[in-house]
Amino acid sequence: MTHVQAKSSKLHFPLHDSESAPEPSKGLLAKLTERLGFAPNVARTMAESPVVLESYLQLNNLFMTKSTFNSHEQNLLFLVISRENRCEYCVAAHSRNASHMKLPEGIIEAIRNNTELPDTKLNILAKTTGKLVKSRGFISNETTLQFIDAGYSKAQLLEIILAIGIKLVSNYSNHITEPDLDKAFESRKWTATDLITTQ
Repeated sequence: MTHVQAKSSKLHFPLHDSESAPEPSKGLLAKLTERLGFAPNVARTMAESPVVLESYLQLNNLFMTKSTFNSHEQNLLFLVISRENRCEYCVAAHSRNASHMKLPEGIIEAIRNNTELPDTKLNILAKTTGKLVKSRGFISNETTLQFIDAGYSKAQLLEIILAIGIKLVSNYSNHITEPDLDKAFESRKWTATDLITTQ
């Protein structure tokens, strides 16, 4: 007897809106649209699970409003983490957001290309963050001391872990759902093959 193997197809995740999304996600997408002028595709695909979308948005808001990192450092963290997780969508999105928040272009491009940052303190922040992601939190005492010596605090070392957790949700979701890049982010398109692995 011959067995015919079913043709495999990729799991499709719809781009939800305030009408098609599960009920608990509708209000969240509506609020995003009101605040940003549009609901980014990462949120629209994430809306398939209301608890995931709500948790992501709440954690993100908590980090952005309560973290002791300034806006430049917050955007740097999200950009570095997304690069290390090879999330093409989020690298593009955070490149645009970082530019909007006036993070110098030289720093943005250095992060995108994984090269040395032209700012000593921010370079230590970027390297520490990259090592935390790659090592799953097992960094050396030398790395932690360099971080503290650069002028950061022990609390901020823990806050990097919060940022990693937030981006894990969006980066991994994007790996699975593969949302198209929003027009707002297209000018900052990035692909994982652009990554320079010299560090």
